[in-house]
Amino acid sequence: FEKDGKKHRPIDYVADFEVHHKDGSIEVVDVKGAPPTQVFRIKEKLFNKKYPHKLTLVRWKNRRFIEF
Repeated sequence: FEKDGKKHRPIDYVADFEVHHKDGSIEVVDVKGAPPTQVFRIKEKLFNKKYPHKLTLVRWKNRRFIEF
């Protein structure tokens, strides 16, 4: 969009993958190698507002996935 002559890019969020469960629900999974950044936390809030899916965050640490 444009405001006061300045163009602004959209804020996009692309997760690592989706899990489609047999009951029809969708779980969105994002894998992080380090704790989430402040920028990611803003995008996470936007995601949770816009989509009813469950967002699962997992951290890859010591060759294991740890859910946040």
